[in-house]
Amino acid sequence: VRTRIDKDLTTGQVYPLAIDPANLSTTYTWWVDSLEDVPFTERSQFIGDPRHMPYADCFDGGASFPNSYNPYHDNLSNGTNAQSWWPALDAGRLRDGWRGRTEIDYGRYAQLIRESLARSGSLWCTLTGFSYYYVGIGGEIGYDGANNYPNSITVDGAPYGYGAPLTVNNMASAGSSNGRYVKYVREGGGSSWWSQAWLGELYPDSAYATWVTTGTIPSGNATNRFYRTRRSNITANLPAGTSFINTYRRTQTEGSTSIFNIGTSSPHSTFHHQFASGNSTIGGAGLELQSNYNFVLPSSIPTNRPFGVNLSSSGWIGDEYNQAEFPKFTGSILKSYYQKSGSTYGSALVGLTSPNNETAFIVVNGLSQTVELGSSFIGKYSVLALLHSYFETGNPSITNNHELPPRILINSPTEITDIQNPTTIPIQWSAQWKRWDGQKYSGSFSSGYAGNEATLEYVIMYSKDGGKNFLYIQDDSAATPGVRPSSSAYRISDFGVGDETYNWPTPSAGYPEGSYVIRIEGYRVGSNLHYSYHQAKVYIHR
Repeated sequence: VRTRIDKDLTTGQVYPLAIDPANLSTTYTWWVDSLEDVPFTERSQFIGDPRHMPYADCFDGGASFPNSYNPYHDNLSNGTNAQSWWPALDAGRLRDGWRGRTEIDYGRYAQLIRESLARSGSLWCTLTGFSYYYVGIGGEIGYDGANNYPNSITVDGAPYGYGAPLTVNNMASAGSSNGRYVKYVREGGGSSWWSQAWLGELYPDSAYATWVTTGTIPSGNATNRFYRTRRSNITANLPAGTSFINTYRRTQTEGSTSIFNIGTSSPHSTFHHQFASGNSTIGGAGLELQSNYNFVLPSSIPTNRPFGVNLSSSGWIGDEYNQAEFPKFTGSILKSYYQKSGSTYGSALVGLTSPNNETAFIVVNGLSQTVELGSSFIGKYSVLALLHSYFETGNPSITNNHELPPRILINSPTEITDIQNPTTIPIQWSAQWKRWDGQKYSGSFSSGYAGNEATLEYVIMYSKDGGKNFLYIQDDSAATPGVRPSSSAYRISDFGVGDETYNWPTPSAGYPEGSYVIRIEGYRVGSNLHYSYHQAKVYIHR
């Protein structure tokens, strides 16, 4: 639905020549045979004033996505209770901020992350500390004392109406008094205009010429200049019942509980971290992180943010926790790397399964932060835990396990094969259900584990220039390593259990004497991800 100011249908054009680009407003409606066809990001408001939600089926009692407006922008009651003025909004849901902290719908953002991970069966990894303790949607500045930034970040003060540098922290209430909290843009010099960015209103009409010419508006606290100020300083042009509290982008202890959304609230039994001291102890699959990847790990490691999936939350739940629009998932510890106690962990692989039986695999690390362990160690550990967890998720005993690629091994020909004036070269290879080094994927796999070869297909290519360029073996057309070809003509189905063979025609006219690189890639049928390959260099004598 395109809406223009006035009748000139040439306006609203950005390129190649800008013609009043702001005159055009575009929105969408969805006519579908299933609600699942509507993109998730189109089902909710996420940010901004709920009174600006344009879709009737997203309000209270809506037929499609009820109560998917943003209830945390303002509670519509500031001495004047105007909640009843908008009966399409459920007054019981309206809040001055999610948990009184952030004006965005964090519950919906958490749902977006959670369901995206589960539906795609993704493997996800946090770094360390209290996961999801902060949230950013773009443009935030901030840090905290726990990470050795007690005064946050100092920036140029001009965009904030100051001539001197200013310490800014949008992520928390810490920092200088003027730099704290989320900021809105407003005009200086006593003007009452302020930006409503969620509507695309980024400048007043009076600044249109400047915006079109420069792409921005000048900073400063004066007439025709603009600066960032916290929400509580916006007091004009507000509807009845509305006054803004100062908000920040720190979800705190409830952030992780909302991401996982498991358990019950009475009695509280959810996922969350704890504030604690002491160490956690390596064990279980954690020992493999050390032995498999030649990475020395301490047997005991500082862990000040341990976590569990079935802990009493002591009220640490988000405002959306008991609402029907947020169905509960189930969580379980699949593999422990560092354990702190019987029910809390320093590092572990968590399975997060939806009511539709779709599972996300999340590596959670509650180890101490950078100032204690160092960023280099944290980065390396997180990568190794993620890599090893991928292998662990392939175990058939795990719900909704991943199908792991086999190890591809070219048996013949090899570098020492004597190939004399061939017209055809038989290429023989095997698919071994092991990782790259011929060992079990992980210690949890049985020694005789074998996957389903019927799910495999192969792509064979060769190179005449030492691997710089590759060609498909079927017709000598250009091939791209690591990319599963869309045409089935280049994909060879597995013939059954045991070695595979393909006869490669090599007439002397097309294959003169010289070195060739043979490359075989193994894919899972219908999947572009998680392939394996092996290359062998051979020499053809003529």
